[in-house]
Amino acid sequence: MRAFKYIMCVLFVVIIASPLLAIEGDVELLKLIADGYETNWEKIRTWGGSAVVEISEVDEKTEKSAQNGWKRHNQAEFLVDRNLGATRWINRIEDITYNQGKEEQRKPFDYSGMVKSNKGCQMIYDSTDKQRIRTMEILPPADIIRNEGSFIFDPQYIWEHIYPVLQQLRFCYENANDPNLSSGHTIVRQGNIVTFELKVHSEVPGQDNFNRLVFDLSKGCNLVELVALCPVNEVRWKLDYEQIGNVFVVKEMSKSYKDKRQGNERYNQMKVTLNNKIVNKPVDSAEFEFDKIGLRPGDNILDRMVGELVYPWRKEYPISEAIPNIEKDIKASPHKEVPIASPPTCQSVSQTSESANVDAKNPADDKANVNTANSKTKSLLLGILGLAVLFIAIIWLCMDKLFFKRGGGKI
Repeated sequence: MRAFKYIMCVLFVVIIASPLLAIEGDVELLKLIADGYETNWEKIRTWGGSAVVEISEVDEKTEKSAQNGWKRHNQAEFLVDRNLGATRWINRIEDITYNQGKEEQRKPFDYSGMVKSNKGCQMIYDSTDKQRIRTMEILPPADIIRNEGSFIFDPQYIWEHIYPVLQQLRFCYENANDPNLSSGHTIVRQGNIVTFELKVHSEVPGQDNFNRLVFDLSKGCNLVELVALCPVNEVRWKLDYEQIGNVFVVKEMSKSYKDKRQGNERYNQMKVTLNNKIVNKPVDSAEFEFDKIGLRPGDNILDRMVGELVYPWRKEYPISEAIPNIEKDIKASPHKEVPIASPPTCQSVSQTSESANVDAKNPADDKANVNTANSKTKSLLLGILGLAVLFIAIIWLCMDKLFFKRGGGKI
C-alpha cells in the first residue's frame, strides 16, 4: 500500500511538472542538424554563377496581381570568395510599375558593387550608355543593403540571413530543459525530413506567433522551408539545393511576404533560379578589382569613408571635369529599395539576442517579448507548484511511515 502511494505521488508530481518541458520530441535532432548545417556551410569557400531574379509587389486590396504595384526582373552575376573575404555582383535590372492594371513605366539600369577588405562599393549606371561618366561610391559595408529585396544579389548573404538557423538550434538544444524556454516547441522526423515548430503563446486571443522550420538531412541538413506567422505579417520561404563536389548550395529559392496591417495590405513575391558555375574552385584576386564591376578609367569615385572625397579613377580626366557629373549621376539614379526588408521571422523565439541577426526590426517583436515574459511567468508558477506538491508528498510519506510504526503495521 505504501509503495502504491509513493508511485501515485511521483506520477502526480510528473503530471504537474509536464508543462515545463519546452521541447517535445527528440532534442538530439537539433544538434544533429546544427552540426550538419555548420559543416556544409564552412566547406563552401568560393561560389559564383548567375541568377534570374523575379520580384513583385501588389496592393492586396485590388485582389488582382499587377493592378497597382511593380515588378522587377534581374539578370545577376555573383562571385564569393570567403577565403579572401570578398563578394561582388553585377545586376542588370528592369523595374516595371503598374497603375490600374496598365504598365506605367519601365526603367532598365545596372547596379554593381563589391565588398572587400572592410570596404564596400556600389555603382548605379546604364551599361548601354558608353559615353556617360559613371560614379562609384565607396562606403562602409554595413551601409550596403544586401537583403533579398535590394538591388544587390548576394546569395550567400541572403541564405545566411533568411533565419538565424545555427544560433537558434544551438540555443534550443542547450536550453531544452530550461523551464524559462517558451513551451509548445515540437520536433518531428520523417525519414530525411525534420520539422521543428516554435510557438510563443499570448494571453491576447489571436496574438500568438509561430515559426515552422523544415530541414532535409539528405541535403546538407539545410533549411528547405520556413513559415513565420504573426498578427501583422506572414513570411514563407522555400529553398532547393544541388550537390557540387562535397557541398550543397542553393539552386532555387522563393519567398512570399504578406503585410496584414489594416490600411497597409501588401503582398510581395520573389523567385530566384541560380546557375552555379564555380563552387570551391580557385578564384584570382584580380576578380575583385574595380574594373570587374564596370568602373572604367576616367569614371568618378566618391569616397564617403574619407570625407566625401571625389576623384576620377586613374586620373585620366581632370577632376574639374569629373565633379559636375557626380551630382547629376546621383540625382538621376533610380535608386529605391524594395519595401520587403522586413525580418524573416515573426518573433524572438530564443529569448536571447539571436534575433539581432534579423535585418530589420519587426513590429511584432515587442508583442513577442511580452508573450515570452508571460510564458516565463507561467513556467515559474508551474515550477513552484510542482515543488510544493513534491514537498507535501514527502511530508505525507514521512508521517505515514511514522504512523505505520506506531500502529503496528496497520494503516
